Amino acid sequence: LQGSGRTDSGVHAFAQAANFISPVDSIPVENYPRALNSFLPDDVRIMDAREVDMDFSSRRNATSRTYRYFINTENPLASQMRYVWPINHKPDIDVLNQMAS
Repeated sequence: LQGSGRTDSGVHAFAQAANFISPVDSIPVENYPRALNSFLPDDVRIMDAREVDMDFSSRRNATSRTYRYFINTENPLASQMRYVWPINHKPDIDVLNQMAS
């Protein structure tokens, strides 16, 4: 299994593409999401499957990557807790932009 990017521990990948060579010819490609999702934890989902050329690489052939960083200066919603970094002061945006460049 090769993903289109790598994430650090505690980092979430949303809409990550991956590729693999299947040893099973009897499952039609459109049935892979349902078949694989039956074995995966609820927070990991296969949304789509497509057949690609053998030389395709989700990492090398990716056309773009988007990184988003969320810093919450207020009380995050329960649904946001896994995706935000709460801090108790407002950060200096100019300093953060310099660090990200």
